[in-house]
Amino acid sequence: MAKLVQLMNVSCGYGKKIVLRNVSISIEEGEIVGVIGPNGSGKTTLLRAISGILRPKVGSILFGGKNLSKIPHTELAKKIAVVSQEGPHDLNMRVMDYVLLGRIPYMGPFTFFEKDEDIKIAMDCLGIMGILHLKDELVSNLSGGERQLAVISRALVQNPTLLLLDEPTSHLDIAHKVKILNILKKLNRERGLTQIVVFHDLNLASEFCGRLILLSEGEVVCDGTPNQVLTFQNLENVYRTMVIVKENPISSRPYVFPVFEEWMKR
Repeated sequence: MAKLVQLMNVSCGYGKKIVLRNVSISIEEGEIVGVIGPNGSGKTTLLRAISGILRPKVGSILFGGKNLSKIPHTELAKKIAVVSQEGPHDLNMRVMDYVLLGRIPYMGPFTFFEKDEDIKIAMDCLGIMGILHLKDELVSNLSGGERQLAVISRALVQNPTLLLLDEPTSHLDIAHKVKILNILKKLNRERGLTQIVVFHDLNLASEFCGRLILLSEGEVVCDGTPNQVLTFQNLENVYRTMVIVKENPISSRPYVFPVFEEWMKR
């Protein structure tokens, strides 16, 4: 497969603070890559760098073989879509109108109204996410799970090559978590949509991703399959807590159990 994203010796951060240090990774077309690590390890910063929001202080990032900083923002918005941690909450806008915001990169200058094609694409994406029946509802009236489905719909109408998701299932119940991840899997399988996903839940990351990147203090500690990355040695070294890692009997993927202090006293 062709390399879609390449980070070469990238260091970046905010102001004088360096968050990512000397990161070199490649993401191939069609991959689902999970990014894991403790709070403050640089997961969200990595996504911001890949999206073009945050420029490297050192090193370079290539997207499709081109230097990311040289690609016009409008063109980049057609290729990379971002689903952030914080979606809209008190937004008094129809779901359809909110989703159509994702078509802005395709609108020409002095264009103020969507075309029939834009509306069709939005309807299709709402259908894929299973919320077409909510198109006339206000975003503020949606449940947390429905709202996240609307956020992903807005990202999909950009027709991206790469989808960046920052904890897309946080704060959701298990039913909505599974529903969203199943849809994302289907998009990868049927459309070849490359996805880079930040996870705090190690077990969801293990089941969903074919590859994991473990960060600690802004550096890549391990990069490989879930079985290679989610070892008790790696996790205890990075998270500074005891864990037990077993095999999921259905998927054969690693499953992580935390060890509580009271258990050690028995």
